[in-house]
Amino acid sequence: MSEIDWPLVLETQSEWHLIVAILPEGSSVNRDTLTQRVNLLRRLSSAYRLRGYFSFATVGSSNGITVDCAFSVEADADRLSAVVGARSVHEFPGWASQRCFWFNQTVIAAIEHVLFERAVGESDTARK
Repeated sequence: MSEIDWPLVLETQSEWHLIVAILPEGSSVNRDTLTQRVNLLRRLSSAYRLRGYFSFATVGSSNGITVDCAFSVEADADRLSAVVGARSVHEFPGWASQRCFWFNQTVIAAIEHVLFERAVGESDTARK
């Protein structure tokens, strides 16, 4: 499906599956870095050709910065969670399900590996 605006997600929050990407404390995150990380999640979501809708929002708090990802279909959230190693949590009330992960260099490498493998697979299929 396609990406929708975050405010639309919040209108029906209890039906959505939340994945919170936590940027490690002390990491130097500027606007460009944050944009790159959100775009990496967008590319992963697009590569998987998700069945439902998805949305992203960056959230700043006293604890740092997170990238909040919401999925309308649980199986889509499961797929992304498997790549990034998200674990189930109960810290964000009001969502159908909730998970979180540390958005560190290991996760970035895992996402880039999946994107590379999918690109190679698609190019092999196109050549046949």
